[in-house]
Amino acid sequence: MAAVEAAGDPSYAPEVGEPWQVAKLYATAQPKSLLQQALDEVHDWAGPFAKPEQTSAADLPIGVLDAAVTTEIDAAEQLEAKLAAMRAHRTQISVDPPFFALADGVAQRAYGVEHFVLLRGDRQPGDGPDGREDDLFAGLL
Repeated sequence: MAAVEAAGDPSYAPEVGEPWQVAKLYATAQPKSLLQQALDEVHDWAGPFAKPEQTSAADLPIGVLDAAVTTEIDAAEQLEAKLAAMRAHRTQISVDPPFFALADGVAQRAYGVEHFVLLRGDRQPGDGPDGREDDLFAGLL
């Protein structure tokens, strides 16, 4: 965020060029409904990772209300490549689809759909669920 602010500040490092306003800025997001679905799945799963203590997404310190999600990108065709990339970091992450675990050993669901919240910029109409944007570059070109 500091870099985004600095990019548009004409007094910050003028020797590097003209200030530039970032047109759109997103944060990754995990909708609470998907977190609940993952919790339901993992507690019935017989994989090698620890199960989260929580059984309700409301008790998790992560996640956003579904209504806060502005953008949904379907990357299901790239899920296998995503999992392969995760496996390439085996000292940092373990993968046993559809779950993975970081150093804490607690199972997390790997998704083929990515969710975002638009923090800055103009939201564009989209063809995603609930009218969500389905293109991170919508309105920029």
